[in-house]
Amino acid sequence: MSRKLKHLAADLAAKVTWEVFSQRREPSPKIAILCYHRVLPELVEDAEDPVYTVLPEQFEAQLDFLVKAGFRSLSLEEFGEMALGLKPCTKRAVVITFDDGYADNYALAWPLCRKYGIRLNLFLATGAIGLSQPMVMTKQGYRFLNNESDSEKSSGYFQAHIRKFPHLWRPLNWQEIEEMYQAGVSLGLHGHSHHNLACLSPDEITKEIAASLGTFQRKLGVRPRFMALPYGGYESNTPEIVALLQQFGLRFVFTTIPGRASVPSRSPLFPRLLIYQHDGLEVFRRKLFGAYDWLERLKRFLRKT
Repeated sequence: MSRKLKHLAADLAAKVTWEVFSQRREPSPKIAILCYHRVLPELVEDAEDPVYTVLPEQFEAQLDFLVKAGFRSLSLEEFGEMALGLKPCTKRAVVITFDDGYADNYALAWPLCRKYGIRLNLFLATGAIGLSQPMVMTKQGYRFLNNESDSEKSSGYFQAHIRKFPHLWRPLNWQEIEEMYQAGVSLGLHGHSHHNLACLSPDEITKEIAASLGTFQRKLGVRPRFMALPYGGYESNTPEIVALLQQFGLRFVFTTIPGRASVPSRSPLFPRLLIYQHDGLEVFRRKLFGAYDWLERLKRFLRKT
């Protein structure tokens, strides 16, 4: 089944779930943690080959919806307090997260979040931060575009976009990150080289996390307790990997397994809801209120059978 058909099937099932249950009960106090990557103008994605972007006007409409629907946005630190049971869970709470660390997070996402009074949280792949050349994500991880021939090898539908907006395809730099951090943006790890931890040995994972934490310490004088797993699926959050991360003080580990987070929680693992460009506002609304929570349970069941 193609990626597009899988998304359509999930959206249809979620719509049915929403229609059955939404009238029976108020939304639960679970917390929706939204996972974004990019905010880019004029880039209409190929649904079969997405680079996980949303359009600026789409992102603004989603933020506007959150405000009008009475959602309270949380920093990673506030979420952590609720997860540990140190603070009661706000009924309509949402956590806005961006993975990777592209310059558009500073140029476009952050100004829109400030406009609507929304807290922004960034998970950074520290090895790429500060490099100046355009960067793309592939299934093998980051790839930097050093010249025109490299750009020609990229997916065709965004080659022209990279040439038109090269400043939005580079990684963030530490000056931009420090400015956002000082203004209240929360920061977490997304690895150092963005490798899938499931493909690394324990020694390699140790070096990966130590490099990322060391970079945060040198550049900003901070030691985050939050990490979003690169690729984020079941294979990268085994008990062995999670235990190793906790040895570094990473108490809160975020995945891309769909669902909302229950708090307080004894588990260090928390699901997130990926936001796609093809998500309309109604799909966005259903994700916030739990219509996609069943996907996580279904995936767990299928893995056991």
